[in-house]
Amino acid sequence: MTCSCGKPASILSPVPLCEQCALETALSLLSQCQLSDQSVRALIQSELNIPVKTQEHFSASDIADETGVSAQKIGRISNKYQLKCPDFGEWRLTKATNSNKQIESFFYNAQGRKQIMKLLKDGGYT
Repeated sequence: MTCSCGKPASILSPVPLCEQCALETALSLLSQCQLSDQSVRALIQSELNIPVKTQEHFSASDIADETGVSAQKIGRISNKYQLKCPDFGEWRLTKATNSNKQIESFFYNAQGRKQIMKLLKDGGYT
């Protein structure tokens, strides 16, 4: 039996596997895809319906509500001081507020939140 690319197929017929062997086979295949460890964990956990463990993150709106300034102000400060980087949070796909579009939004970790709070205090906004 040959693969669609013309090379000999490694597996000639499906073989039933226990859950552990199936997981090991899947991990072996995923390692060849050059995905990040976080992506591999997310794929595995989504299939097994296990929640993905991450540290707590805050949206600009969350921080804005807490500090009494607008979310736009949080975004402007964040852009000005280049806080939208892996040290201070992560980009996630979210749904736009007034449409069905998916957009990328930055969510701040505790360190990013703390830095924004400090900048707001130093700038006299709170």
